[in-house]
Amino acid sequence: MDIWTEILQFAEATTAQVGQQLLADFGRVQAAEKADGSLVTQSDRWADEVIRSAIASRFPDHGVLSEEVAHAA
Repeated sequence: MDIWTEILQFAEATTAQVGQQLLADFGRVQAAEKADGSLVTQSDRWADEVIRSAIASRFPDHGVLSEEVAHAA
């Protein structure tokens, strides 16, 4: 299997797992305001953590930019 097929299969499996929980949570969680004025929910933060952890575990040499985590400039 080439790297692009591996990445695609990983992305499909990870998003299916996370998506199921996000759909279950939809409409049941309250949003909080982030420092930039945008909204974030506990589900947003959970999904972000699960996805970043999965990427770090499967592809330890890959970096991740996240909407929910502050990054050093």
